[in-house]
Amino acid sequence: MNGTIRSVIATEWARIFLTFLSANPVGCHFAQGKIMGEYRGDIQIFRALAVTLVLLFHLGIAGLPSGFLGVDIFFVISGYLMQKLHRNDHSAVSFYQRRARRLLPAYFATIFFTLIAAYWVTLPIDFAQTAHQAAFASIFSSNIGYWLQNSYFSKDNFNPLLHLWSLAVEVQFYIAFPLIAWLCRDRRWLLVGIALASFALCLVVLTVSPKTAFFMVPTRLWQFAIGMFAATWSGPADKRVGAASLAAMTVIPLIALGVDARDILYGHPGAAALAISGATAVALANPLDRRFVESAIGRALQRLGNISYSLYLAHWPVLVLLHYRPFGGTITGGGSVALFLVSLVLIGAAALALYGCFERPGPKIYTAKRAVLVATTLAGTAILAPSLQQTRFSGEQRQIFAGATDRSTYRCGKMFRIESPGESLCAIGKGEKTVLLIGDSHSDSIKQTFAKTASQNGFATYFSVDNTPLISGGNDADWLVHEAERKNADRVYLHFAPKNLNPAIILDAAHRLRSAGVQTVLIAPVPIYSGNVLVSLYDHDAHGKPLPRQTLVEYDKLNRAKLDAIGNGGVPIIEVAATMCDPVCRLTDANGDPAYFDDTHLTLSGARMIERLLNQDFEARR
Repeated sequence: MNGTIRSVIATEWARIFLTFLSANPVGCHFAQGKIMGEYRGDIQIFRALAVTLVLLFHLGIAGLPSGFLGVDIFFVISGYLMQKLHRNDHSAVSFYQRRARRLLPAYFATIFFTLIAAYWVTLPIDFAQTAHQAAFASIFSSNIGYWLQNSYFSKDNFNPLLHLWSLAVEVQFYIAFPLIAWLCRDRRWLLVGIALASFALCLVVLTVSPKTAFFMVPTRLWQFAIGMFAATWSGPADKRVGAASLAAMTVIPLIALGVDARDILYGHPGAAALAISGATAVALANPLDRRFVESAIGRALQRLGNISYSLYLAHWPVLVLLHYRPFGGTITGGGSVALFLVSLVLIGAAALALYGCFERPGPKIYTAKRAVLVATTLAGTAILAPSLQQTRFSGEQRQIFAGATDRSTYRCGKMFRIESPGESLCAIGKGEKTVLLIGDSHSDSIKQTFAKTASQNGFATYFSVDNTPLISGGNDADWLVHEAERKNADRVYLHFAPKNLNPAIILDAAHRLRSAGVQTVLIAPVPIYSGNVLVSLYDHDAHGKPLPRQTLVEYDKLNRAKLDAIGNGGVPIIEVAATMCDPVCRLTDANGDPAYFDDTHLTLSGARMIERLLNQDFEARR
């Protein structure tokens, strides 16, 4: 790269860097609809539609299963406005400066007040998650923070700042924008190529790691590029096409996507994201009829679009904190009609407060130095506050809270799925010989203890990437025999929750494995409960409520018929209940650490309770 090119790109980056100071959860699409002297009231209408879709979806309104596509509308609008503003250096710079003054105060206020509310409302395990998210949000990297979360889109995680992930995607797009704009100058074909390459990457990654496809910029870049392309469109505009596109933007979110997150047709971002992004781009290139824009309905929608930034910022923390239940994860919808109405009132009040106290007077509040100081202070507070909050609780209660994080990485980890998309097993531990551990999420909760025990006995463990082997999908008995032979396994250990323990399937798999010279061993299900064990332990300690009780007799009533059928079929069984129930099943280990992190899954401490039984089995089969 020669000096001239470096100079051009450096200049562009310096100019666009001002965008960082104006970043917001849905980026520059919250700008008032004035582009290079031309007011686009219909863009405010598009914003109003987008934020309404998101809000109603998060409220759990029936009939709007894909309202989250409102964020996809925002991404396209952002790309459109960035490209338009790029054509006029002066207006672009002044735009970013205006956005910083108006938007940053409300953004930082959202993080601050969410932290304060969570400090007093939530328990330490949930507040620690809030603080962690606030630290990422203060440096505009929320998407990375959520991508790093242990499980895939799990509602078990408490995420009161989840909606800020789109801000981070915007900011990271801004970093890349100067180079994209420079490369695509007078090369519209290259912009099309970037969009196609990004969309192809998105679909490929979607089939491997939907979480990565959802949160990361390279797999979202195509949506910004579509907006940029719409901004360069020089063909004739047709108001009827614009109206039809707006109708499509309204109808598409009414379509329910499938349950298979890895399906390119029904997963997200997939076909539905492409459809609504395309409709948004066409609407941007074909402005709506001015008569509609200036009508009473149009003006009302524009006013809603004007406060859409504050409404977007306020709605999610209010919903999550209002519906908060200890150890309950992220809850936003459902409940009584009264709770729904209270939610609407509080969201409206919070949005108007943000708009009136922080967004609208932002130009009088904001300075670049203050922005840096506030961001630094928020990050520091987020790091230190959890330790301070812990002091409000007893040592026994802190021990209970620690159980929520006493678990290993989900399955084989995200990076393994990305780096080895074709592999159905991952290696855990080392050894000269090989065993397989196959099962549902219950096998996932014991895999670390199992692999440690196997390694101590000279065995490497291979663990199934998929969470439903021998339950659904293509990972059936034929697959299991093939993988056992491929890995030259001595034995296959199976472990399932009671509901997934199917004697017919297990005996069929064991018969096929036996024919291939591989032995099958079943690790019996662990005792399970009807409610979150951590909640029960906390309520018992803090409020004196009785603990859930299960005896060995009750365990046998649930599991014995299935276990006998499997055992009579010649499959050895490791009876874990003999260790965990004596005769009352234990909720904690000998040190008082919780044995479960929810209602059915063992913590690492709980899994260690069956380590002796696992070791005895390995020693007996040498």
